[in-house]
Amino acid sequence: MRENYIGLEEWNLAWTTLAAQCLETFLPVMPEGIKRLNLSGNRETLDDNALIQVLNRCPDIIELDISDSSLLSEISFEVLVNKCKKLQHLHTSRAYHIPAECNGLLKYLKDFRKLEVFRTLTDKSLATLRASMPNVKINQNVFSTIARPTTGIKRTSIWGLRSRD
Repeated sequence: MRENYIGLEEWNLAWTTLAAQCLETFLPVMPEGIKRLNLSGNRETLDDNALIQVLNRCPDIIELDISDSSLLSEISFEVLVNKCKKLQHLHTSRAYHIPAECNGLLKYLKDFRKLEVFRTLTDKSLATLRASMPNVKINQNVFSTIARPTTGIKRTSIWGLRSRD
């Protein structure tokens, strides 16, 4: 299975409702070169242990979306901050069991630039977070951009590749 993923850098597995069995089979062979990964919406299966396994396999990840993952907590969040030193963009919207205080740990990542925490923090907490991390753009992207096509100015390219003559 691993041979089929050579060169894969972005993977969007959002809202696939992967069963626990699928995660157990898939995670040990997940491609290590993944740079951007969207696991949002796996409410019943993506727990701390599963995410930690992902982080151990893909420590060079630069963008991660774990929004709507209700089984995640500060345990996997702390591993994320300690393991993924190249992280630049994190989505944790509606991941309600990750305490708001954990977001402050992201300021220790020198390349960290964007955080999406929609419907997770109060207005006061959001203002405090913005003040503590002035160089981080917070809640700028409502939708994930991981493994989604981008179009050029004249709509003649997709993912940066020319599609028309």
